[in-house]
Amino acid sequence: MTDESKIRVLFVSFQANRSGAPRFLHHLVSRFDRQKFQVSALFKRDGPIIEEFSRVCPVHVPPRSRLARYLPPRLKLEMRGRKRFFRRIIKETRPDLVYLNTCGQSDFAEWSLDLPVHKVVHFHEIDASVMALNHEWLRKLTTQSDAVIGCSSAVSDFLNRCLSVPTSKLLTVHESIPVAELLAARAHSVAEAKRTLGIPSDALLIGACGAPSFRKGVDLLIEAARTVVDAFPERRIHFAWIGGHDGVHESFYPRCMRDLVDRLNLNERFHWIRDLPKPIHAQCALDIAVVPSREDPFPLAMLEMMLLEKPVVAYSVSGIPEALMDGAGLLIDRISSSNLASGLIDMINRQSSWSQIGRQARERVQSFYDISTNVKTIERLLEDLCSPMAVKEGYMTRFQENSPAMNQR
Repeated sequence: MTDESKIRVLFVSFQANRSGAPRFLHHLVSRFDRQKFQVSALFKRDGPIIEEFSRVCPVHVPPRSRLARYLPPRLKLEMRGRKRFFRRIIKETRPDLVYLNTCGQSDFAEWSLDLPVHKVVHFHEIDASVMALNHEWLRKLTTQSDAVIGCSSAVSDFLNRCLSVPTSKLLTVHESIPVAELLAARAHSVAEAKRTLGIPSDALLIGACGAPSFRKGVDLLIEAARTVVDAFPERRIHFAWIGGHDGVHESFYPRCMRDLVDRLNLNERFHWIRDLPKPIHAQCALDIAVVPSREDPFPLAMLEMMLLEKPVVAYSVSGIPEALMDGAGLLIDRISSSNLASGLIDMINRQSSWSQIGRQARERVQSFYDISTNVKTIERLLEDLCSPMAVKEGYMTRFQENSPAMNQR
């Protein structure tokens, strides 16, 4: 297939950090069929994941003005420069379709919606993270996009109920991870991984992953940790929070959380493991994985820990129950630190069942959440949208019926 006959896709990312949405986009772009698609990525600003993207596709990042640090972020002079940059990128890439990898509002996303090309928006957000945005922006985003992808069934249901996105426009494609790649990169043993992190190899390590924030429930885990330690005074139990770059850790909330660790006398047991290019190296050290999020559409870190056969304890919120069904983890009904502590104590006491829970978790990830499989669903959607023979009415229904994600139990 010649370059002119390929479908030209411009992926637009709101963030360039190593949070879930940019990481998923990297997994996706890396595996797009280059015989059918010509892909490139546009970022709002520079960030740590840009170098990884540049290895798999052309990347466009606006140059930062020398005066930017002294000027208001949306000053007219600065915006003119960004608009010129955006127009140049559109002229160079000549996209047939623009793929917005978030519902976040940015100038690039706004200008993309005004282009006379096909548009797809992928929601990696739910509940408060969505409703905090401008309602007029959300209306424009969902009405002017040809297709809206939810990263879990919970997200798609939320979009239909709360934003009135018609089911004919919705497609669920669960967040997915590169199964074979991650399995090849894992540590040889749990003990070895613990030693690498400076944690006693004989300690029971309980941990969570993600940028530390109120939404992710760091405070809930810390308070639960105190209760768990007190419940097993004879055991050496340690806790870890994996993720978040230095800038995040020096912001107000993580500083408060470090103070909470100090007040609860957990300094010797609670470890902060900052941003890693491959968090799986630290995840391998865990004996029990925790997802203490107050809301979370479908966290990649949870899938990674399930793939490693870690028994997972999580609140039954957002899309999390979709992954942990059929005995693949322990779900907690009500959000509180005491309930989380009870769930962790229960899991510790059920150590003989960890292998069975872990195997069930790994099988679910391999069956439903492998990016190598789910990328094909998105490719078919984009091909259909860009086909000159595409019939608008009913094309989403066909993909909903054939999508592996929609056929889960």
